[in-house]
Amino acid sequence: MVVGIETDTELADTVVKLSRKGRDLLRKKNYSESEQVFKEALDLDSNNTYVLVGLADLHRQKRNFPDAVSYYDRVLEIDENNVFALRGAGDSYRGMRDPSKSISYWKRYLDNNQDDFQVIVRIGDSYKKLNKVDIAEEYYLKAIKLSPKDRFALFGLGELYYKNNKLVESLDYFDQLLSIEEGHIHVLTMAGNASRRLKEYERGKKYYQRTLNQDPKNCFALYGIGDCIRGLGNLNEAIDWWLKLLDIDPVNQSVLSRIGDSYSQLGNTEMAMNYFTRCMAIGFNPYAHLGMATLYAAQYKFDAAIKNIKVVLEHTPDDDRALELLSDIIEQKNTAGEMS
Repeated sequence: MVVGIETDTELADTVVKLSRKGRDLLRKKNYSESEQVFKEALDLDSNNTYVLVGLADLHRQKRNFPDAVSYYDRVLEIDENNVFALRGAGDSYRGMRDPSKSISYWKRYLDNNQDDFQVIVRIGDSYKKLNKVDIAEEYYLKAIKLSPKDRFALFGLGELYYKNNKLVESLDYFDQLLSIEEGHIHVLTMAGNASRRLKEYERGKKYYQRTLNQDPKNCFALYGIGDCIRGLGNLNEAIDWWLKLLDIDPVNQSVLSRIGDSYSQLGNTEMAMNYFTRCMAIGFNPYAHLGMATLYAAQYKFDAAIKNIKVVLEHTPDDDRALELLSDIIEQKNTAGEMS
């Protein structure tokens, strides 16, 4: 018996040493040798959960997620509450873009680690992907309560509110995140967009300018800052910003139509028609056609105006703006005919 115990002890020590070696190689991303060492240990002890988790982690890091899950599940057959396997399996299913499966493992993990705010955030992310807004919000708020400055929780909740049109709330969490991580360009542009949609143009302009300070050619910021400046009533400055965007993206129809509309409001018919024409040359754009129709009507070129409106109605027969403009122009044409 003594010899047997010594042999078992020696075997256990060997497995431990191999496991540590495999884990060290894994940290160094030497996957091939790490797997070889872990499998050598597994041959000695096929139910060693530490070795099985090591192999699972290795496959997860290599993005071989199905293989990772198979090893994690073997661990859970031996120890149903193994926190490393529960968390790892959840992460693996996240890698396979299966949020429902991820949630099921992570919730079991939280039964034993209820204050792990990182996993709580991941559950929030998963519910957000499943469009279960209220549940996602609940998990994000719980994570923020545990870790008020966690960047992922702040971003997740801000984006959740942004996508569901709770713009005031989204800006609150974006500002908290930006106070920690100023250089988060995606957050700055979303904050600018939220401000613009709230018609808080000065505020939006500041977010976009902060974006451009880091990335002067950011198309979203160039478009947004021009739109904010237009909202503040300075059409010439708005055009200047949009022209910078056109230097980067010369076939941007949204910008071309906006510039055309701005020149139209400034009374510069020639420039307005030029940009509307450039926009329509790229493809259908209702704003350019309706803008052109308005300009033609002002020149008493009613047939040309009606022709442009009909192009819009061919694409969208129920376009209220096009129908209303068509009615107005037909009335103008009839009135002009009566006067002639």
